[in-house]
Amino acid sequence: MNPDRFNKRLKEIQIKSFEILESKRYDYADAEVDVLSNFKEVTVMAQLFKIDFSQPHHYALLMVLMKYQRLQNLLSKGKTPKNESVLDTTIDAINYAFLLDACILETFESITN
Repeated sequence: MNPDRFNKRLKEIQIKSFEILESKRYDYADAEVDVLSNFKEVTVMAQLFKIDFSQPHHYALLMVLMKYQRLQNLLSKGKTPKNESVLDTTIDAINYAFLLDACILETFESITN
């Protein structure tokens, strides 16, 4: 790949990356105040739930919490999502809960066997 083609592709990726980051920031964070607010809020939740990231079921729990935090951000501020709809987010949270259940089941089965 020649340098001009590479630079053109790099600029395309940077623009697309910025667009995605900007729209997701709107859905997940209180972007007018702190663009990292969602990470900070989920960190507090993870500490409250004593999440140990060395365990798959704890990571799955974190993903559920992230979806609920997104819902809270959208619903409490009356925002219209720029990415997945509110209903899609609830379904995503349900799917992560199913995955959490599977991780917990697998963990308990490995302990009892």
